[in-house]
Amino acid sequence: MSQSGKLFTFNDIVSIEDQSLQKILYEFDNADLANALLPAGAEVRNKVFENVSERRAAHIKKCIEDMIDSDKNSQEEAQQKIISIIKHYRDIEELVIAEDFCFYGDHSPSTIESLVKLIEKGCNTENLFIENTFYHDIGKISEDDLREAFAAFKDRRNELERIQYLSIKGNLLSGAIPLFEIKKINELQICNSTEMSIIPDWIGDMEHLEKLSLFNNDGLIALPDTIGNLKSLTTLYLFGNNSHRVLPGSIGKLQSLTKLSISYDNKLKSLPDNIGDLQRLTELSLHDNRKLKTLPDSIGNLKKLAVLDLHNSPIEYLPGSITNLTALKRVKILGTHIHSVPDFLSSIEDFIDNKQIEIIPQNRSLSYRYFINNYYRVFETVYQYSRKARQEGLLSLEDYLELLVDDDFFYKGMNLVVDGVDVEYIRYILTISIEREHHFYRKRLMEIALEGILGIAMGNSFENIAIKLNSMVDIKNNPINIACAKYLNGDSNAFASIDFTAAMLPEEESEEIRFIKRALKLNEIAHREGILALKTHLDYDALAAQDVFEYGLLLVIDNYDYDYFIEPILTELINRETDPVQKNIAQAKKAAILFIRDNPDRFAMLLFAHFDKDIIEAVDEVDDI
Repeated sequence: MSQSGKLFTFNDIVSIEDQSLQKILYEFDNADLANALLPAGAEVRNKVFENVSERRAAHIKKCIEDMIDSDKNSQEEAQQKIISIIKHYRDIEELVIAEDFCFYGDHSPSTIESLVKLIEKGCNTENLFIENTFYHDIGKISEDDLREAFAAFKDRRNELERIQYLSIKGNLLSGAIPLFEIKKINELQICNSTEMSIIPDWIGDMEHLEKLSLFNNDGLIALPDTIGNLKSLTTLYLFGNNSHRVLPGSIGKLQSLTKLSISYDNKLKSLPDNIGDLQRLTELSLHDNRKLKTLPDSIGNLKKLAVLDLHNSPIEYLPGSITNLTALKRVKILGTHIHSVPDFLSSIEDFIDNKQIEIIPQNRSLSYRYFINNYYRVFETVYQYSRKARQEGLLSLEDYLELLVDDDFFYKGMNLVVDGVDVEYIRYILTISIEREHHFYRKRLMEIALEGILGIAMGNSFENIAIKLNSMVDIKNNPINIACAKYLNGDSNAFASIDFTAAMLPEEESEEIRFIKRALKLNEIAHREGILALKTHLDYDALAAQDVFEYGLLLVIDNYDYDYFIEPILTELINRETDPVQKNIAQAKKAAILFIRDNPDRFAMLLFAHFDKDIIEAVDEVDDI
């Protein structure tokens, strides 16, 4: 029972604070949530979808479609499972649960009675949600039903004036005319209309309207010029309106507008030039507009613009006036055709570039230097994701996952984390991938990444994650070692000061390719000029470091017996190597010494047998071999 003594119901989740609801939703798989949401209304569904990742929401919606014929008992059972967890969290965290909804018991009210109750609730909460198929106890409604329900408020106008937020889903707009006549609404959402081609002119009379959202209205062609009369408007969202073609020229009159989002539009080709007149605009989102290729120069007049989101729109370049936008704090160009940006733009704190990052390289061999560089890349990425998750929650990582290459191990793991999969399931799934990997360095990077992913999922501090990751490798001159020592000695900012760019040394060629090129060259000399000709080609630095190939060359040049002297010495040098990748290279070097006088074609075949296909192909592409 809740504070007012009324029966606690599934619909009450709409009043649970978001962060607490996210914890609750992580307790259930998508099938249970879909079954519970099947009979629920838009308000409940939207509350759930807003508190899971976009991908998980899409999965749940697909499950709802697949379960459309599920029986009522299974739906109620799924809801009761969720209610039990909600009650548990309420007991231990003292969640405040509003008594906005109750089941009707034995009495089944008519559609009109239910709509009247729904509107009364909207008057009390200041939020009204209307859709064609609203709560399961109302069923499908029409514009006539809605008009009749509002007629009951003919002498209760003062109650309707309390409604501040209105959401209309489906072809019901004209049924809610009484609300628009009052003109008190400050937030309006119109979506999923298939019949409305133009927003009515009276929209311009909504003098208190601050936020207007229009999405998934497939028949929408244009906005009325009266939109320019909305002097109180601060936010305009347009997305998924697939027939939409043009914004009105009057949009520049919306001097109070601070946020403008136009996305998922397959028709929009350009923005009006007077977009630059929106002097108060702080956020401009133009993502997923498949025909939008250019931005007007006037965009440079938006001096207060802090957020610019262009991702997945085929914009080809940024206008030169972009340099005037000195207030920018977040820019996203991932998935666009933009290939160069001004230096100031790429240096802002929250810049999401047009380049995907491969944290753990796939489908190619890794050298030791490549392993080290990618270890630093894993560490740096875990640092960034961990800090953001701790500050803003796991769902805040969703945009950043787009920066990662889709089939990357780290991408797969972080997707599971953001989607709320249980830690033990994440460990099991990723461990299977690790066990199937045979390349030593890639497998080691995956093991390191797994611990970082699990640390983020469990909400551990980055410092604790860092100490664990650092213990998994032994690298000379490792700046992470130094940072760990500083942190344990009391420096709380030790990890933030690591210069990963300096730590990642460039590698034009892998160690394997450099060795193969050198061995082929010396084999050709030995075959053409004799073994003594190799003396002038010895690498004395590598010889001093007891490199197997250089050490063997010296012994061959000095005519030491192979079976009695050369082979045992080189075998001992190989046995000292603990890294399996380095040991394989050392064994190839020993084989090269054995066949250094042989025919070059046969020598190459014997040498290539030690290496992966991608290394051999890389050597074949080198002109001087």
